Amino acid sequence: MSADSPNEGTDTISDTPATPPSPTAATALVPTIPAWWWSSVLAVGALASLVGWVVYPADPLIWALVPYTMLGNSLAMVPYDWFLPAYVVAHDPIPGVLIAVAANVLVEFWNMDMLARLLQREGTATFRSHAVTGRLLGWFQRAPWWTLVIAGAAPVIPFYPCRFLATLAHYPMWRYQLAVAVGRGVRYTALAGLGLLLPIPPVAYFVVGLGMLAFFAYNVFQQRRRSA
Repeated sequence: MSADSPNEGTDTISDTPATPPSPTAATALVPTIPAWWWSSVLAVGALASLVGWVVYPADPLIWALVPYTMLGNSLAMVPYDWFLPAYVVAHDPIPGVLIAVAANVLVEFWNMDMLARLLQREGTATFRSHAVTGRLLGWFQRAPWWTLVIAGAAPVIPFYPCRFLATLAHYPMWRYQLAVAVGRGVRYTALAGLGLLLPIPPVAYFVVGLGMLAFFAYNVFQQRRRSA
């Protein structure tokens, strides 16, 4: 079965380029689980990390890896690329990469569930029916799996638009999560390699992270100020 097929029951992909769908066809999947479920799973994971830190406070980087990775890959879009290089300075990189990928996959269940609920609302009808949304959705459906992998691996490509497109394309969750795991696995391996090549004190990476967060907050503030 091809990883780029957007339909669960389709085994092959036609060689004919996909036709961009009509803007009126952009509808989100209806969530099948309660709204509180994935939020509760993430809360339990964060609480377990907090308890671990209280019990064993000597190494906060271990207990912060999961919640910070989930936060950085949530819809909050907090810069997080600095954390894994800091982590591998004092820890084995392979478990760090695997834990970060697992945390990323976990939070994507929450992301996609929230987006499915958001895009069901009447207030998003203008966005869903916009011509630009239709064109982007058509392009996405030509190679959805590779689009997700490349966006997940490349640090210069924002990933959050892919979440919207995957939701509107009704892309199967297992294929979406496989693409996330591969793309983020490549990215996190590169970040771990950066930490091994530049074994500077973790606090230095922390300062870089604060700078990235401040820059991000400043840009958001400026955009809101211009739109006011």
